[in-house]
Amino acid sequence: MKGSEVCPISRADHLKCAKTQYGTKPDYPQSTFPSYAVLRHADNEKWYGLVMNVPRSRLGQLGDGEIDIIDLKSDPAVTVAVRQSPRFLPACHMMALFPRE
Repeated sequence: MKGSEVCPISRADHLKCAKTQYGTKPDYPQSTFPSYAVLRHADNEKWYGLVMNVPRSRLGQLGDGEIDIIDLKSDPAVTVAVRQSPRFLPACHMMALFPRE
């Protein structure tokens, strides 16, 4: 796989994994971005993941249209390790993406 290619894991696969592994049901709290699925911890309801669709161009991808991605909260040591792969990109803090409604 070339660095400019994306591993095709679908939105449905991400959400199925969250449900199977963690019992998480997606939440869709943002009216501005109704397709963005928030994944929350069951005990404290803090976000640990966000499944969203973004324009390919925002990720340096060729072609038109959008692609589904997942933004995951991660331990800093793990983040450093996975950033060595071209398939992983840095992300902003999830709450910085949305103003409070």
